[in-house]
Amino acid sequence: MSSPIVSLAEIIRNTEISPDIYEMELQAPEITEKANPGQFLHIRCSDTVSPLLRRPISIAYADHK
Repeated sequence: MSSPIVSLAEIIRNTEISPDIYEMELQAPEITEKANPGQFLHIRCSDTVSPLLRRPISIAYADHK
């Protein structure tokens, strides 16, 4: 099992594709080079304790180039 990667990611786009369903594109090369569809990112939304838990986001596609 590999070690977790801690990284900042830039939100490239966040598109509502259906009511309450969004497709988000992130740019984080150190994550993309190791990511595969079906894996999850655990997103920390803030540097504070609110929200307490990270948000699980599934990977649908990763551009490895």
